Amino acid sequence: MNLIRSFKDKIDNFLLSPKAKDDVHRAIETINTFLNERENSSEYREFVADVYKSNGFNVWEYSKEDKSLNLVLKRGRDIFLVTCRDDNRNISLDEVMDFEMEMKLFLKEYKIFDSYNITFRYTLSGLFLEEEAFSYIKGHQKMDFDILKKRIY
Repeated sequence: MNLIRSFKDKIDNFLLSPKAKDDVHRAIETINTFLNERENSSEYREFVADVYKSNGFNVWEYSKEDKSLNLVLKRGRDIFLVTCRDDNRNISLDEVMDFEMEMKLFLKEYKIFDSYNITFRYTLSGLFLEEEAFSYIKGHQKMDFDILKKRIY
């Protein structure tokens, strides 16, 4: 217990110095930047596209940028409008509803999809949905999510 208290005191003393606070602030910004860059990473999008292709889907890579719609999948009369997420940031209900609205606007612009069965899909590297978002998607006929983890060997 004394060792832990001693260690905590050293950390507290370290953080009192303005330079130390700046260093910690820069480190946190670097970590956050790294995590945000992983969101929608092109490597993960390519992995997801390959998985769907190997499962018989035609895959159109709509956006390689950090936009809501990354992939359009087609198999038979089914179209999936997919956003790929490879980060640890939770997805809120507001974000899910924004995605839904953006996909509806996309469909309004591209009338070619009118005769297809459309599904809005989150493809994630983990279950990052907040409880309300999860419930909303589960209760929505035209929305779903898929978890695809990239294996590292």
